[in-house]
Amino acid sequence: MSTTFLINGLLLLSIAVSAFTLGDEKHEIADLKQRLAVLEKSNISKEENKFWADNIAVGGVLELGASYEGSDSDSSLSDLVVATAELGFEAAVTDEISTLVTL
Repeated sequence: MSTTFLINGLLLLSIAVSAFTLGDEKHEIADLKQRLAVLEKSNISKEENKFWADNIAVGGVLELGASYEGSDSDSSLSDLVVATAELGFEAAVTDEISTLVTL
């Protein structure tokens, strides 16, 4: 008789605990769904506010050659020459694809 009472007590206790945790899980799932909806909304608004020029980067390089020639007399010569000029454009087409053009 005491083992039956013990088993019934444990069974009732487990039912009570599982009902309590089930209600808690439902509340937690509802909170997670709400947080997910807020995150999805904020992600959509970020994508809508993207300006196309934010995905383009422009860069360049100038290589200069300079020379100076001095003499004992009052005349001297100096020269500044653009040896190389490079202009580059990089654009992000998508998050995974980008392109680079160098002139």
